[in-house]
Amino acid sequence: MVAYCPSCGGELTADAAFCSSCGAGVDTSDNATSGTEADATEDADAGNSRRRYLPSSWRVGFASVVFGLVIGLLIAWALLQIGGSGTGFFLGFAGATLYLWQKQTATGVVGSGLYISALLLILVPVLFYGGMIATVDDPQTAEETGAAIGSIVGLVVWGFAFALVAVVVGALGYFFKRRERKKLAAQPHSKM
Repeated sequence: MVAYCPSCGGELTADAAFCSSCGAGVDTSDNATSGTEADATEDADAGNSRRRYLPSSWRVGFASVVFGLVIGLLIAWALLQIGGSGTGFFLGFAGATLYLWQKQTATGVVGSGLYISALLLILVPVLFYGGMIATVDDPQTAEETGAAIGSIVGLVVWGFAFALVAVVVGALGYFFKRRERKKLAAQPHSKM
């Protein structure tokens, strides 16, 4: 029979003392539940199943708040030249945190948070420099012309740099989401 980690649901080897996925200590006695035994005792031992899912919930909450802050800060930075960065931060933080809190695992929160961050990284220079470009209607002085040219150059240079970073962040998000899918598929039963 296949044994599963009581913390993360990852598959365990027969002689494992620790989970290779999350590092949690594993009960190696004959009382350890595995595969179909866990299915049979799940309803009878509700306290044990609550304990199994409790560590994941605080991790999901913590990761949701951290990525909510990151996403809120990216939105505030993007809106800095246009205005409304405080409102953008609050709405981005609250919306992202509430959205990410609904994920099943902390790995899923990190993956989705990285996806959202990658999209925002592409938008930050566009909105930041776009606001500067939009304020210069018809440059009359050398200072206004320099500001317009500087904004266009900044948009191109920083837009390219942020796009490269967004590709890396998006790739990291993909690998976290793939790991989450593997974890969820390895669990013998999942509580929704």
